[in-house]
Amino acid sequence: MKKLFAGLLVLLALVLASPTAMAGRVFCNNCQGWKNMEFVRYQYKADTYHQSVFQCPDCKLEYCTSSVAHTETIAATCQSPAYCDECKSYYGSKAGHNWSAWSISDENQHVRTCQTPGCDAVEYAGHTGGGATCIKEGTCTDCSASYHTDHNWGAWTKADENQHVSTCQNSGCNQTQSGEHTGGNATCSTEGTCTVCYGSYKDSNNHTGPYTNAYAPSASSATQHTVTETCTGCRKISRFYGEDHQLEPHDAQAPTCTEIGWDAYETCSRCDYTTYVEKKALGHDAVKHDAQAATCTEIGWDAYETCSRCDYSTYAEKPALGHDAVKHDAQAPTCTAIGWDAYETCSRCDYTTYSEKVALGHDRVSHDAQAPTCTAIGWDAYETCSRCDYSTYIGKSPLGHNYAAKATKPTCTEKGYTTYTCTHCQDSYRDGSTSPLGHWYGEWSPNADGTNSASCLRDKYKHTVDCAGFGFALTAEDVRTEFVLCPVCGEVSQIRLIDENGEVLETLGAVRLLLAKNTAAEALTKWLPRGELVVRMGALPRGELLMSVAFEWGGEPTQPTGQVKLTLPAQLVDGYSLYLLFEDGTETELTLEGDEEEETVSFTLDFTNSETPVQVIRLIPEV
Repeated sequence: MKKLFAGLLVLLALVLASPTAMAGRVFCNNCQGWKNMEFVRYQYKADTYHQSVFQCPDCKLEYCTSSVAHTETIAATCQSPAYCDECKSYYGSKAGHNWSAWSISDENQHVRTCQTPGCDAVEYAGHTGGGATCIKEGTCTDCSASYHTDHNWGAWTKADENQHVSTCQNSGCNQTQSGEHTGGNATCSTEGTCTVCYGSYKDSNNHTGPYTNAYAPSASSATQHTVTETCTGCRKISRFYGEDHQLEPHDAQAPTCTEIGWDAYETCSRCDYTTYVEKKALGHDAVKHDAQAATCTEIGWDAYETCSRCDYSTYAEKPALGHDAVKHDAQAPTCTAIGWDAYETCSRCDYTTYSEKVALGHDRVSHDAQAPTCTAIGWDAYETCSRCDYSTYIGKSPLGHNYAAKATKPTCTEKGYTTYTCTHCQDSYRDGSTSPLGHWYGEWSPNADGTNSASCLRDKYKHTVDCAGFGFALTAEDVRTEFVLCPVCGEVSQIRLIDENGEVLETLGAVRLLLAKNTAAEALTKWLPRGELVVRMGALPRGELLMSVAFEWGGEPTQPTGQVKLTLPAQLVDGYSLYLLFEDGTETELTLEGDEEEETVSFTLDFTNSETPVQVIRLIPEV
């Protein structure tokens, strides 16, 4: 059996690769090959996370790989959600209002406001507590304001023939309120009992007659007027009824431009009923006439109207204006402009005494040329005039710097930049700063002292961190094998063989699981953690074959958060069944899915409720 496991171990070593799987290692569809993608930036993806964007170093095509939870740089307020400085985006929901303490608003209520800058939310509430009554001042338990409550009214009692009264029952308060009697079948001449205070009274609005009559036009009938009956005893109106009009005819009158008219109509001799309908005055049938402005020598008028039906007119004549003389000073001629003696014009017409004087011409002065530089203007030879600002000067713009760019690439620890140098004057400046690349570590190796190390693939910097140890156990041939695994460097240490009674049979030396190449991970739920996928395979001293699956960043394991689909070359597990190993030594078989065209096999690992960032798989030969 041991010889069989040794042979399998040799075969496994031939198919394992030593080159390290890089962070963001992706198959580039553009280049048709696996590329070690370079980190470019973070970009917003959802309210809970953003994605890392990597770039192919050869074709510069960008890929989105792992997803990372937002970093709350600016907390959410009632005005805006939280802000992530890594992906430069707002995310999530707004927070509630940041209320101030209550402060008094007025005698009846208090107020508080939101303290968040830019928010004008206000909330009001009535005063409460503090033993306040209608006459005793209390202190509000929310805003500490002094206030009174409403009165505590007692039962109603009769005050006089028309009203009843109620008194506040609070000690020391003598305030009262009153109201009119109601109910009890009282009339204007017969007493009844008030249903509120139970006092006797007469209802001056409940009439029983006799009545007198008055007449008015009916609102509901065009042929009748209403008769109003009035109680003779209390002189108040009691009821109405209808009666036919006694009609009188009236002749029509046609309206004019300025006076109203009407059609023939009727009135009632007993009431003020009428069918009279006024016809408005027609108004003038206006004919508009344009205005004519008065000139210096002719009369004028404003716009006016006449009527086609009568002699109405708004015409008003304006006399001729005469010249409005404007005096003008003399102007001596210049090199290019004419001149004149003092003269007069009219502000309203073309009257003038103007007489022109010819221009003098330029008195020319010559100037030498000056060539332009990168930053200073130049000019050709030109002329000016000794008497005026005449010039043939034409400025030549500065040549401007002709910068040649020289790029300095970023390193792991130093920024990159571009230097621009002028080919004319050697002036230079830097621009286009890019962030340092950060160290890109190769495979991590154990140091036999509880640490592991890796060198940067760019600048050979070596970094050492403590091994991350995770305990596991497996049972074979009634012997339990307990061990501690570092999934980053692959070292398996503290290997102990324990019998069924829990006795330690033997302690074995440390071994190392080797790094597998051409492996890939895909998040089926949630997202992949930060860092590189690390898949290692190898055998324990007694021959058990193991595979570990984890993610690492800077030499430390990172925690996956959901279901992860793992894909690896089919030849690595050909002829084996895979069993997921739990910390208590139990196992469960994994379901494999093959892709014959790609010659790969894949299976799913669930990290949803796991607090351990590594999962260990046992490879058992198929019979």
